Amino acid sequence: MNLTHEQWQSLYRYGLALCGDGNDAFELLHASVERFLRIKRRGIVEPVAYLRTVMRNLQCDRSGKNKQTLEPNQPKPSQLAQAELLQGEQNKAANSELDIISLDESSLENTALLPDDFANIWPALNTEQKDILYLWAWLGFSAQEAADELNIPKGTLLAKIHRLKQTLIADPSAVKNSTVKNSTEENSASSKMKEPNIKKTLKDLVRGKIAEPNLTPAQVDSLNGQFYPPVSNRKPWSNIAIAASLMLALGLALMAYSQWQAWQKEKLFIAIAQEAVDNHIQQRPLEFQAPDLAQLDQQFSELDFTLVNSIQLPSLNRQLLGGRYSSIQGVTAAQLYLQDDSGLLTSLYQAAFTADDFAKLGNINVDEQPVLRYAKGCTITLWEEKGVLMVLVQSPNVEATPIAKPQLPNLLPSQPPSLTP
Repeated sequence: MNLTHEQWQSLYRYGLALCGDGNDAFELLHASVERFLRIKRRGIVEPVAYLRTVMRNLQCDRSGKNKQTLEPNQPKPSQLAQAELLQGEQNKAANSELDIISLDESSLENTALLPDDFANIWPALNTEQKDILYLWAWLGFSAQEAADELNIPKGTLLAKIHRLKQTLIADPSAVKNSTVKNSTEENSASSKMKEPNIKKTLKDLVRGKIAEPNLTPAQVDSLNGQFYPPVSNRKPWSNIAIAASLMLALGLALMAYSQWQAWQKEKLFIAIAQEAVDNHIQQRPLEFQAPDLAQLDQQFSELDFTLVNSIQLPSLNRQLLGGRYSSIQGVTAAQLYLQDDSGLLTSLYQAAFTADDFAKLGNINVDEQPVLRYAKGCTITLWEEKGVLMVLVQSPNVEATPIAKPQLPNLLPSQPPSLTP
């Protein structure tokens, strides 16, 4: 949990109000943060207010006064029963002459002092009185809000305000004689700033007293650093749990990626098979004829590869009728017609096996198990040989025997070609 820069500065101002010295204020804030971190913070909704309580109690401990106790979920006095707030001698005073005293009305708002008189009075105020002045002048708390903060009934707070005002308007010389020794440094510092000794409102005097100095960036970083739990405080099994969670997440991610790749691969297989079957069924006229594949290759001038006489099709030249230009997934291909003695045609497509176009097919080399698919009653066999993609389409009435490698059925010498360009 990190507090904002403004929240740290506000807490530092509170320390200035309680201690009167910048170094003491920072030390008090630093010690209060350490104490704050040792308690259970789950029920604390307002950490800044709770830190002020810790600072208040710690300062009271150091000055030997009774400290305020406030649990994180303890109800504020304003939430207690009304009858409980009206009991006791303190509430009787609030019901009489102190009813007119209010933090946001005439009691302190209309109080004005000479700066020199205030400089003499301020060191003589006790921690509780400075606390009240800080809540009123710096944070702008109402009487009820200040009472809730201090965990006292509103009537008690009004009585304290009344006594505080009496102290402020008392003879400054009497207060000056009772000032503690440690106020000498404050008085000497204020005396360096020679200003016209004109009366100012009490709120302006209080705010001017604690407005400077500010926390340095290094001090703010130091305070923020306390809110990060040390690595040594982690339980031994926490790192194992984190590592296991990361490994599980990585495993799930790899599994999902593998499934996605398989889906993309199968999607491409189906698209190629469907396209090859559609072109095969249409049986478009031949564009080129030749007695063998080598001579036919010379006629395909627009191909960027050489037609391959596959080792898996030993009867290719004997059954070859000719060929025509075609395409496989937008890649220019050659469609070769092969014919058996019954006149049934078999199409063999050849296209350059480029990584950009067919990498998703994976390893379908001729030495591996060929890929076998079916579409519209036809059998489609796919493999790669010498950098060329081979797609063999057999008609429905040509029996496709399961094979480990692509092959054509043994055919007798065929009749003259039935397809002409």
